[in-house]
Amino acid sequence: MPDSLADQLDLALAWRRVKNDQPERIFIRHPFEIAVIEQDLNGWLSNLGDSIRNDSYNPSSSLVSDVPKGKGAVRPAAHLSMADRVVYAGCVGLCFPQIHRHLAWAQGTIDFAYRFSVNADNPDWLRNQFQGWQDFRTQSLARIDAGSSYVVFADIAAYYEYIDISVLISDLRQIGAPISVLNLLSACLNRWAQVSGRSIPQGHSASDILGKLYLHTIDQNLRAMGICHFRYVDDFRMFCRDRVEAKKAIIELARLLRKRGLSLQSAKLEIRRADDARRNIDGVLPILTNVRRNFIAQVIGSLGLAIPYVSLAEAESILARESDNASIDLIREAYRTFFIDTADSEFNPTLFHFLLNRLGRQRDRFAVEHCLALFEKHPEETQHILRYFRATDAVCEVELVLISFLNSPDALYPYQNFQIIEWFSEIDHTPSEGFIAIIRRLAFDSSQPSYLRSVCRKIIGDYGSTADLERLESDYPEARNSLEQSEIICCLRRMEVGRRNAFLRRAEGDGFLNRNAARLIRGS
Repeated sequence: MPDSLADQLDLALAWRRVKNDQPERIFIRHPFEIAVIEQDLNGWLSNLGDSIRNDSYNPSSSLVSDVPKGKGAVRPAAHLSMADRVVYAGCVGLCFPQIHRHLAWAQGTIDFAYRFSVNADNPDWLRNQFQGWQDFRTQSLARIDAGSSYVVFADIAAYYEYIDISVLISDLRQIGAPISVLNLLSACLNRWAQVSGRSIPQGHSASDILGKLYLHTIDQNLRAMGICHFRYVDDFRMFCRDRVEAKKAIIELARLLRKRGLSLQSAKLEIRRADDARRNIDGVLPILTNVRRNFIAQVIGSLGLAIPYVSLAEAESILARESDNASIDLIREAYRTFFIDTADSEFNPTLFHFLLNRLGRQRDRFAVEHCLALFEKHPEETQHILRYFRATDAVCEVELVLISFLNSPDALYPYQNFQIIEWFSEIDHTPSEGFIAIIRRLAFDSSQPSYLRSVCRKIIGDYGSTADLERLESDYPEARNSLEQSEIICCLRRMEVGRRNAFLRRAEGDGFLNRNAARLIRGS
């Protein structure tokens, strides 16, 4: 690559943006990777920049993990190496001022998801997403109030998976993105593509930004046609005067998407009358509102307050401060009504998250037993359930059931197993021998995904036997890459000091990450 490109890429800013994605956006996290790199971050970034400068940088293939969705479906999550993530964020960052300027008109007026920060140089280049969803809802209701008699609800089928990379690069060229970066970005995206010439990796804010650009001409054309619409990622709402106009809007949207290699998801395509559309847009809000109002009424009564009306914002404030038996009884009652005593076919994830968060904030274990049965029925809710267990300090209560689950045929998603084991690795709890036995089996099973083995190795390093540590050491020469080798180094912290230091002296000469890992362990 030319010197000018290596000099233009702000890899330090890209690193900060990648780190911002790490806690919540990234599907897979290697337990020691960031700490190892940050032992010498400047050196790591300099080496990455030099590889771009001397044309030796080549993106690695992406690792695809099937992340459970509802009703047995999965989403293909593409995991990129850390170097690839930083280069990706750097490339998109170099294009971001042009994207920011070109899409500014639609932010918060038509396009409500992943709204840009005011300043294009802000490391937090995207704003809080909850506010975007709230605005999507309130603006949609306002359009109905303004006289729209019908609303079209439409969704793109497998959106990120079918983005045409050549068309996307053309879009970037059209808005004046630096030509120097487009060849590198194209090479990266084509290397990571799950279908030849198509798809961008999910779970990365850089992809969210490119995804916005890809649908921008759709927004422009619908607006030019006089079709009133709002969009949240690939979720469209079109507001029409009558059913004929709604059908015409669907035809136009389908035609526009077809030109970009996309199609509507027929199962989610609906035309609804205004009153029915309002209920659809509100979703569980009326239920949540009633729960909140009953909850706050009981809180106010128990405190002896004389407040004739409390807004939902004030209610939230009191809910955050107050915790009494009457209020928690109401949340328990709502959970029992809508989940324990209701058919699973009516499972509502939004309401589930709301009630589970409320129970968690009050450290109440009412839903623990019921949630344990959901790992098989609703694997997509694993992360929310584990957060609830952590908030209520329920680890001792759930460990045996989770061991049984991990040993069962129902534990068929490696990603879900990763979520459970990562959760165990991050809490202050000495695992039972039964749990260690599962970890030992997975850590040394070369057929398991590398990301699952990495988090298992961490637990072996923290709680395994001397024999386990020796086995880890013997696996070092067979590790697939320097990241795995550095992780094994970090896992040998508890090895007998003399033997460990002798091993570190040999291993630190094997590469940059290996040396950093040895430094990290010596300093721990």
